[in-house]
Amino acid sequence: RIYVVTAPPREEEVREEPAVPEKIFIYPKEGQDEEQQARDRYECHNWAVTQTGFDPTQPGGNVPLEEYNGRQADYQRAMENCLEARGYSVK
Repeated sequence: RIYVVTAPPREEEVREEPAVPEKIFIYPKEGQDEEQQARDRYECHNWAVTQTGFDPTQPGGNVPLEEYNGRQADYQRAMENCLEARGYSVK
């Protein structure tokens, strides 16, 4: 076997992924069944992404690293507000 020693990557090439966003737990207050809960969660996710530009399903939220924390917090608030408006308790 032949091993080749290389220089480490330049600092600007190294990007660590930020922490995973907190999971949102929703509790129906108006008897929503599981199908309705899934639909509401999906629609609120799409709305929150549109409002904030942050998408937790994409690497790095699909935002620049320096904007990650602020945009992630905005996304969480948007999701919570949307779900609460649809009759859920959000934790």
